[in-house]
Amino acid sequence: MADDLDDEWWLNEKKTSVSIKTEKVTKAEVKKKFANLDTEKKLNGKGKKVKPTITSEAIHPSGPIKEIKKKKRKLSLERKDVTSETKQLSSTMQEIKNKKRKLNLEGKDLITRKLVCKDAKREQITKQKSESEGVATMDGKQNKNNKSGKEKKRQRKKITDESDETLSKPGTAEDVKIMLTKALKDRLGAEAFYDILPDTENDYYPDNCDLLEPDKYLSSVLTTWRSAVKKSIFMKTTGSPCLLIVASSAIRAVELNRQIKGFLDGKCKVAKLFAKHMKVEEQKKFLSKTNCQVGIGTPGRILMLIKQGALQLESLIAVVLDWNWRDSKMKRMADIPEVRQDLVSLLKDYVLETVRGSSCKLALL
Repeated sequence: MADDLDDEWWLNEKKTSVSIKTEKVTKAEVKKKFANLDTEKKLNGKGKKVKPTITSEAIHPSGPIKEIKKKKRKLSLERKDVTSETKQLSSTMQEIKNKKRKLNLEGKDLITRKLVCKDAKREQITKQKSESEGVATMDGKQNKNNKSGKEKKRQRKKITDESDETLSKPGTAEDVKIMLTKALKDRLGAEAFYDILPDTENDYYPDNCDLLEPDKYLSSVLTTWRSAVKKSIFMKTTGSPCLLIVASSAIRAVELNRQIKGFLDGKCKVAKLFAKHMKVEEQKKFLSKTNCQVGIGTPGRILMLIKQGALQLESLIAVVLDWNWRDSKMKRMADIPEVRQDLVSLLKDYVLETVRGSSCKLALL
């Protein structure tokens, strides 16, 4: 056995075991030395233990600790300033709110005072009125001196207050003269006004004293109607009728157109010269193309067409005013302010010039 293995085999075993132990020791020492370098204790030359020194750079790499503390102090001071400013602002806002509340309360007080004053004034006025109404004169009339300085408006006379006899009276040439004098005397003056007025005897057809129907009245007055119609048809003049009837409204004009059919011949053409039926442009085209013998309309539309040159008054025989007709309110043509104004301007500017010194005359239907 000794020959096969070696003579000193037991010595080799000891060496290997020792080498293994030494290797184990060296690994443990290395672990102890390099495991925790930050917590490792360093010894001084004298043998005393020394605590590890912590530098400011290790804690904060951007600068030292003192600078950081200064910055913190500055920030705290700035925050204190901001808080003080916010407190001041809040105090000022509260003051402003308080002032607004005071102003609102003062305004409300003023409004209440005004309302109270108004109520007091009203009470005084009502008391004065009651006292003035209670006090009467010896004749039974109310005392007018106790009024509050205001005069009563003049009460206008209403048409319904008039008697039936006055309402049923037919109109005359004098009525037209009175209307024109009221409207034009102050504007034109006495001399110019009297030159414009037509003659009541020569420039008017006989009045409709019997209140005849329109067709019968026209047939009794216009004796030369057929010859005038023949002449207008022969001349073929457009936009110049022989008969012009002026009504107060469009509805009345339509009624007159129906009532006149017995007087007119079948050859006569009628021009409807009022609103709510045809537009102004359509009426212009109709007058420019057709040879009409009769024109029925309202004063405003007739005046407009004459001014624009669509309607001419050269071949007129008669201008008939629907004077005696009354509406639902018992008003005539001269009683309606708008219609009266247009009628006065139509007569003054155009109709009276054609009537003066010609065969054309006025008639009151």
